[in-house]
Amino acid sequence: MHKSSTHDLVNALNILASEICSPDGAANGVCAEASARILELVTLTKDLTAHIISNPVHHPKCNAKTKGSYCNCMLAKISSP
Repeated sequence: MHKSSTHDLVNALNILASEICSPDGAANGVCAEASARILELVTLTKDLTAHIISNPVHHPKCNAKTKGSYCNCMLAKISSP
């Protein structure tokens, strides 16, 4: 299965929200809300990423080998744009 980009998923959900013919509008609402929520999470993730990269803080689960360089549990999972 091909992994779609977030942009493509949001666009597809917006299309579905406007094109689905649902008597009660529930499907339209779910697609619209999912699209909005994904965009909100993208924004929050970008903000968190910027914060962590500019202020790396190690927590108790970081081991001695990572202190002073990067945090394996969080920073290692962040990819630069």
